[in-house]
Amino acid sequence: MRHHTAALGRTRSPRPPHIPKSPAKCRARPPEKTCLEILGRPEMRDKLVQSGFEVQAKSGADHMARVVKEIPMFRDIIAQAGIQRL
Repeated sequence: MRHHTAALGRTRSPRPPHIPKSPAKCRARPPEKTCLEILGRPEMRDKLVQSGFEVQAKSGADHMARVVKEIPMFRDIIAQAGIQRL
């Protein structure tokens, strides 16, 4: 099988690029679970903190709950500051 890569320019191949399928072990384990497990490892947390990151390993649902909570807060701040909608 021939592999193609996308490129910016005047012309483009009419054939789509070859995208390999994920291995079964990757499909069987959700990425979120894997990421949370890795971020929970003390050696990984230490490495990230030393690099200047503040590690807060939270699930997607936890992040969404924060966004839902913050929307009204930022809406009020924006209104009080007189910032116009785009």
